[in-house]
Amino acid sequence: MESVREIFVALTILFSGGYAAERVHTYVKQMAIKQIQKGLPPLSAYTQKLTR
Repeated sequence: MESVREIFVALTILFSGGYAAERVHTYVKQMAIKQIQKGLPPLSAYTQKLTR
């Protein structure tokens, strides 16, 4: 009986994790699109910091 419960818990985690990952992906994609529509800041200062 214990193994049945463990299998159920594992399946629940698997399916809920997939659902959460899909929601996070959708949210991040929407936020990226909104940032692009607003206009992204110039990256020259950031690029200079990375190349030092």
